[in-house]
Amino acid sequence: MTACNLGGADLTDADLRTATLDEADLRDATLTRADLRGAQLTHAKLDRADLTEAQVDDADLTDAQLDDRQLAQAEGRPKRPATP
Repeated sequence: MTACNLGGADLTDADLRTATLDEADLRDATLTRADLRGAQLTHAKLDRADLTEAQVDDADLTDAQLDDRQLAQAEGRPKRPATP
């Protein structure tokens, strides 16, 4: 789902392990407790997305748009940290 528009979507508890979401628009999306382990999110727009308790181990957040506060709400460590 490269460059898809999921802005504002409720993805609570979604299983997105190993999903390809490069360049996806996830602005204002709810990703509470979503499983993003191993997901590809390069250049994704995650502005104002709720990542509370989302699993981000090994997620590729290269050049993703999100801030440190959002990442602090998530659990685990992404493979590549987001660029501020």
